[in-house]
Amino acid sequence: ALLIASSLAADAKISITNRDTKDQKITIVIEGQANQDQVLKPEQVVEQVCDKGCILRLNDSEDDEYQLEANDVVSIEETKPISRLKRWIVVDEAAKA
Repeated sequence: ALLIASSLAADAKISITNRDTKDQKITIVIEGQANQDQVLKPEQVVEQVCDKGCILRLNDSEDDEYQLEANDVVSIEETKPISRLKRWIVVDEAAKA
């Protein structure tokens, strides 16, 4: 299972880091554009994903979609399962501070 932690980064577009030990398939959904599928290797970082917000979908599951806002920095991290089908959550690191 994975955890997605997010925080605000100054002067940057959305970026995603895979902090899990396994490859993770992500889909970036931007309104009016074709979906962007990508496999992130462990510790791989994808920067400048989108600049005005988009949806991050994990492992082709519409149940695991996260709305990202401009300047979000998210990481995919392992965690215990939340339920039988739900294995990811989004945590706003800026709000925790």
